[in-house]
Amino acid sequence: MAPLRELPVNVNGTLNATALLRTQFTATHTTLAALYLIPVMMCVIWRVMPMVRHRRGTFWQLSVSGLLLLGCFARMSFWIMQPLVFSEVIDLPTDVNFYWNMIPSYLFFSCYLVILFLWVEIYHKNAAAVPRFVNFHAIYGGVLAAMYCSLLALIVADLASPSNSPKYSPVPMAETLYRELMVYSVASLYLMVTAGFVVYGLLFYCRYQGQGRQPLLQKMREAVLPRLRNLTIFVTIIFTARASLTLSTHLMHVPQSTFTWLDLAYFGPLEVFPLVLMMLIFRTKNQPTNPPAAESLSETTNYISGYSSSSYSSSSYRSLNLSHSGRYSSV
Repeated sequence: MAPLRELPVNVNGTLNATALLRTQFTATHTTLAALYLIPVMMCVIWRVMPMVRHRRGTFWQLSVSGLLLLGCFARMSFWIMQPLVFSEVIDLPTDVNFYWNMIPSYLFFSCYLVILFLWVEIYHKNAAAVPRFVNFHAIYGGVLAAMYCSLLALIVADLASPSNSPKYSPVPMAETLYRELMVYSVASLYLMVTAGFVVYGLLFYCRYQGQGRQPLLQKMREAVLPRLRNLTIFVTIIFTARASLTLSTHLMHVPQSTFTWLDLAYFGPLEVFPLVLMMLIFRTKNQPTNPPAAESLSETTNYISGYSSSSYSSSSYRSLNLSHSGRYSSV
């Protein structure tokens, strides 16, 4: 895309194409930045404030909330900065602008990975015997460390390698080998987490679908299974679409900012909407201030969905006979 100063301007003065393009780009990207306030407010009101008020929160709760807020603020600042870069008001190095665009994607991926690991932990600790030395928090931390270390290595290698790409460009593109690898890695990560949600969503669904007919278990199935099903379906559709579009736009060499509306059309449905939907699916109502009893249906539902007190998990499932040696262990 040509720099704005080289764009044609109507000689009669009836239409200034440059000014119009700047206005459209600024409007769409300001709107896009504002959309991220929706998941931010939902997370603060529904997740952060209850944890602060009740002075309790698990590792998984804190991780989801922290990563979501950090990713939203990073993405909002990126979109607010883009009209200034696009209009060449400021000269932001192309490589810095590209890295800034990639980091929020990794943060949001880490947020969904928290929920997936929580599901993995619950399933394996209550469906089969797990050795005591297996620490799912440590495994999750190791996966994140490997992921961000690989990203850092790609950034360092990209900065150190010679490049023919322009130092300043109004549109950040993957014009080097290492930036291409970053794009491929993001698409691959979203496809892998999609596979994880599908596998464990089906495992959970089959396990609860085969439970006994106790009233509590029946009510728990009615509350839990729709959340598992809805999250699995929307993750599969949206993440597959995002990975496919990311790869296709890259392979066709179409920068997302070629059209002023393209970023809004891409990130609105494929990044903002999943965050809002996740907050809606995992919204909890009337959380008790005191530690819940083992037979609390709402807390059991919240734990399965990804939110509960860690002190509750083992006693709840033992009381419901959901361990691998219990009466209702068959799928």
